[in-house]
Amino acid sequence: MEGALTKAVRAGRWVVFDDIDRASTEMLVTIAGITRSLRPGRHGRRAELPIPGRGKVEAGDGFAIFATRSTSLDAFSPAIFLGHQEFREVVLEAPTDSDIFEILSARYASLPAELITPLVSIWQKLRPLAKISGQVKARSIGLRDLEKWCGRIERSNPPAPSSVGPFANPAFQDEVMLEAADIFIASLDTKPSSIDKRMKMLRVVAEGINMDEERALSLMDRRKPTLELAPSSRKLLIGRTTTPTAAPEKRRSAPAPSRPFALTKPSLVLLERVAAAIAIAEPLLLVGETGTGKTTAVQYIADTCRKPLTALNLSMQTESSDLLGGFKPIDASVAARQIHAKWQHLFCESFSMGKTTNGAYVEATAKALGGRKWARCAELWSTSAKRAVDKLSPTEQKENGEDSPRKRRKVVNAKAAKLAVQWQSLLVEVADFDLHHVKMKSKLVFSFVEGPLVKALVSGEW
Repeated sequence: MEGALTKAVRAGRWVVFDDIDRASTEMLVTIAGITRSLRPGRHGRRAELPIPGRGKVEAGDGFAIFATRSTSLDAFSPAIFLGHQEFREVVLEAPTDSDIFEILSARYASLPAELITPLVSIWQKLRPLAKISGQVKARSIGLRDLEKWCGRIERSNPPAPSSVGPFANPAFQDEVMLEAADIFIASLDTKPSSIDKRMKMLRVVAEGINMDEERALSLMDRRKPTLELAPSSRKLLIGRTTTPTAAPEKRRSAPAPSRPFALTKPSLVLLERVAAAIAIAEPLLLVGETGTGKTTAVQYIADTCRKPLTALNLSMQTESSDLLGGFKPIDASVAARQIHAKWQHLFCESFSMGKTTNGAYVEATAKALGGRKWARCAELWSTSAKRAVDKLSPTEQKENGEDSPRKRRKVVNAKAAKLAVQWQSLLVEVADFDLHHVKMKSKLVFSFVEGPLVKALVSGEW
């Protein structure tokens, strides 16, 4: 099977290699083979991708190759990666303040110009302070941090421009200060040099938003976020953030026992920062010693919001296949249990379990599964799936012709259409199971098994 690069070369697409100087030597050798075939002096000949043992792949019309390389703000380092001489290098200048203002104004249209200008000024003053740190490697402050700051401020609904300035509202001042602390200051450790750096950053932000320094220190050191769960509105309120919670499961007999969690001031600040990152889908890196509650804080929010959580412990022995999945031998019983779990969920959603016939159908399917009668299982799954698809389709057409309110009809049709798609997907799995384990009578079949990371991504889990 051809890889992504081979397909792109053959189809004549454009290819961009981000951070090419971080690629392995093997990858750089492959890229150098393509770039050498693009050098001047080869008029009338196309670019070629040499593949060991398979010859060469000729590029399609319009093929082009690009690469990027990141440099530090202080010093420019020349390119030294393998094959760099085959590229024509173009150095990009850092955007000016006016350029940054135009970028932010276009991306965050709801932020007034009177607000963006001081934010850019504060960001410019914070950047030199990033170099002063007692940490092993100081974290630089880049344009993405400014964009994150503006994105968070935009979510807090800034007040309309007024003659007294954009920061006249004390509540909005607090929002801006707390967001700046999360983005620029929260990554600092507790060393004396970092504490001094923290104070300097706080002064810069407080001065830029016209906040008194004592009030800024009180906001950062004495403020204790509140935590409130509102079951009626299905929301978890942590300080300045609001996180939606899932509806309780109807078939759950008793609530699952939860581990006790001490809501101290540091833990509430951590929960608020985690919730703020969740609200805008930002990846969050929690740093601390063992036992400080990094994983427990995420588990507490996940349990409170009834959000499925997948915890993956990584080590030097962890491979990509452990997270993404791979081809593994699948026994018929394993595949049958997976299909049966999906089938039972869809059956209960599509048919009334109060009817005796439907309950007997579920019992008959479970009995066939327990007796390892795969042909009978496939027959029962397939028959009910076809019946469900036939049932859902006419219901959708009938409700389109009724004189019911449009809003209600749209919700019902959306649910029926979603169930119909899931039943059709299950029919494909049943047909594949019937082919391999019933007709071919294979005791062991190799199939691609999704890893925990892929399952969590598809299911929308944390």
